[in-house]
Parts: sequence; C-alpha cells; structure tokens
Amino acid sequence: MAPMLFVVKYFSEIAIKSKPVRRRFLRQLEENLRAVLREIDPEVLVHRGWDKFRVESALSDAPSAARLLEAMRNTPGITYILEVEEHPLPDLSDIVEHVLPVYA
Repeated sequence: MAPMLFVVKYFSEIAIKSKPVRRRFLRQLEENLRAVLREIDPEVLVHRGWDKFRVESALSDAPSAARLLEAMRNTPGITYILEVEEHPLPDLSDIVEHVLPVYA
C-alpha cells in the first residue's frame, strides 16, 4: 500500500520571526514532532519546509493513521494537518479522475 502522507502547517507566528529565531523554533518543533510520531512509527519521516512539514509514514491502517493524527493534533505549534495523496502530474482528464471522487 501507499505510505500515508501529511502536510502539517505550523503557527503562522513562527514564519514572521527573524531567520535565526524561526530556524531554532522550527528545529525544535521538528524534533518534538519526530519524537512523538516515532513512538507510533519508528520509521516516520519528517521533512521541514519554509511554511510546513511533510510527514510520511509507511503505516497504512486506519488505527495507526488515527494515532498519528491525534499525536500531531496534540503537538504544540501545529495549526492544522492535511492528509494528502500524491500523484504524478498527468493531463487534465486524469486530474479530474483523481479529484472528482474526493469532492463528489
């Protein structure tokens, strides 16, 4: 099965900090997030971006997904979490095929 993929947005106040402070806050938040999630999935990957984290887990069952979501929700500094599916960028008809069931 495909790995679970989450986009995790952190507090917008972090983004307006000076570069050294923002870097320190993000590093700490990344460490906190990784520590909490590794209790559920020791192989979890957390990638830091300028305005979000990308969290990947090889676990694919519903109970594990719920535990990961709950752990992220209870991590201070997180604004919201999106569970996403990643697909290669196809032509427009293929995009409709992927998106329509989600919005239907």
